[in-house]
Amino acid sequence: MPISVAVAKLGSYPLTVRANGEVYDVPEAQDLIDNLDSLVMPDTQTLVAEQEIGDLMVNSDGVMVGAGEVWLSAVCADNACNSVRWRIIAINN
Repeated sequence: MPISVAVAKLGSYPLTVRANGEVYDVPEAQDLIDNLDSLVMPDTQTLVAEQEIGDLMVNSDGVMVGAGEVWLSAVCADNACNSVRWRIIAINN
C-alpha cells in the first residue's frame, strides 16, 4: 500500500493541514493522497517515521507527534459516538 494511502486512511476529514505558510482544509482522503508530497513535508514524514512511542506527548487534546507536527485524537465512529477511532486531526509542517 502506498504511504499516501496509508496516511490518508488515518485522517479525520475535513483535515486541517498547515504547509508552505498556508492553512489547507483537506476535504477527503483522496485529496490528501493526490497532494501528500506538497501537504506533508519530507521533514515531517521523517519525524513521524522515526517517532519513538515513549517520546509521544499525550494530553486532553490527544497525542502529539514531534513538537506538534501531527496530532491524533479519538474521533467518534458514528453519530451516537458508540465507538471511537484514533485519527489524524491536524498536520502542522
